[in-house]
Parts: sequence; structure tokens; C-alpha cells
Amino acid sequence: MNEPAHPLSASYVRKVARLARLDPDDARVESLRAELSAVIGYVARVRAVDAAGVEPLVHVSDEPAHLAEDAPGPTLPEGSAAAMAPESFGPYVKVPKVLGDEGGGA
Repeated sequence: MNEPAHPLSASYVRKVARLARLDPDDARVESLRAELSAVIGYVARVRAVDAAGVEPLVHVSDEPAHLAEDAPGPTLPEGSAAAMAPESFGPYVKVPKVLGDEGGGA
């Protein structure tokens, strides 16, 4: 794939990584630069395709999707999921806090 005209800087990759709550080391930043540059190059190639007259698709196939019936099936015995979890409280699975004190609900 072609590299973009303006390659990504290491500082830009670190900024994007920080937004994703990642902390890559220098070697990983370099590999991410290459990977992200390849993705951007691919997107540029896709955008350059002349799609005039091409009918947009909602689905890849004209065949309808054959979905399974939405019916309840067998479940785990009560407490077995909590028993398999690293931490639990009664029948509930405890998970690490991911939102700050301000919440984040809609």
C-alpha cells in the first residue's frame, strides 16, 4: 500500500495513542506509524476510485438474511458465571471501574 503524502509524526501517533489510553514504547510507536500510514494510504486509494454510476448497496447479497428464531435457550446454573469470574459479590461479577467519578451516562 502507498504511504500517505505526509507521513505521520511520532508525536501525532503518541497523541492518538494517549486518546486511546495506550502508552506504547518507542518501538511500538514506530510500528504504529507504519500501520496507520498504510491504513491512511488505503483510504486514499479507496477515495480515489471513480464510483460514478455504481449503485450503492445496503447488503452484499440480494438474498434475505436467515436469522435464527429469537428464543431463550439453556442458561448457566445460577452462580456459575460469578464463580468463574476473577472477582464476584454474591451472584454478581465485579468488574474494574472504567468511568471516573463524573460517570459518563447518556
